[in-house]
Amino acid sequence: MDQTSSMTIGQLAQLGGVGVETVRYYQRIKLLDEPTRAYGSVRRYDGATLERIRFIKRAQGLGFTLAEIKTLFLLDAKRDRHRAHRLARSKIIEIEQRLKDMSAMRSALRQLVSSCEAGDAELPCPIVEAFKGSPSENEQNATARHRDGSSRKPRASDRLGKDRVGRKS
Repeated sequence: MDQTSSMTIGQLAQLGGVGVETVRYYQRIKLLDEPTRAYGSVRRYDGATLERIRFIKRAQGLGFTLAEIKTLFLLDAKRDRHRAHRLARSKIIEIEQRLKDMSAMRSALRQLVSSCEAGDAELPCPIVEAFKGSPSENEQNATARHRDGSSRKPRASDRLGKDRVGRKS
């Protein structure tokens, strides 16, 4: 009998690279089935459950959410190629948008650091000041987009509007 044919939850978690509570969470949200327990014994997990956990971890590593992974589990590898393809394409688009957002955040932070380095030490720190005060135009626009059905929530980085970033202290 190999190591993965009958595992306790602790063994399953260790081999899957997750915690026991993660296994239980996956069971609660129906990503994993909970095996029956023989009277008076512990639950035993099989290799298929371990492979399912590994599938989840690989998909998460590529940016898929647990809800998206649940959808992937429902797909047939042969009949649903087009659906899997659409999911992957939409994930690529989402990742590209996040990269653009992160690039903008990096630029804004670089400008703040530059302002801080060039600024008078007697004046308030431009980095700290950028996060204070009323919402910037960018943050207000992001909040409005979110109310209009956008899935993107406003981020702290949205507060780094032109009015604050370009200001020299």
